[in-house]
Amino acid sequence: MDKDSHNDLKVRREELDIEVLMSTDNGRRFVWKLLAYCGVYQDLNFEEPYNAAKQAGKRQVGLYLLGIISDNNEEMVFKMMKEAKNASFEEEKYYDTRERNTEGKSIDTTVGDNDSPFGIPTGTFPEGRNTELGTFI
Repeated sequence: MDKDSHNDLKVRREELDIEVLMSTDNGRRFVWKLLAYCGVYQDLNFEEPYNAAKQAGKRQVGLYLLGIISDNNEEMVFKMMKEAKNASFEEEKYYDTRERNTEGKSIDTTVGDNDSPFGIPTGTFPEGRNTELGTFI
């Protein structure tokens, strides 16, 4: 197999991989989360050079992935964005209703004196697992 046909095969395999990944709800959801993690749609913060370099590197990976997907099937990118927007709206609606009890009163979700920094009450679960911050780390 010559070099050109080997490269063509690699490109075709990559196109098929992207096509399979983006053809499922799970694949598009995974790619969207990865793009969000990479900060593709966020501005870079240049206040601290080390963090700026780290952000730029992550963003470059995300842009590379987005470029591959867009080149392969631009419509799938728009479909992924639309699904992510709808999922975000549904998630907000879900958490908004969970914060209210059945009487219509709001539940206090603020961190109390006996809570960890993550809002988890300190103490012990029925199974005996300690919820102190140091126990998980």
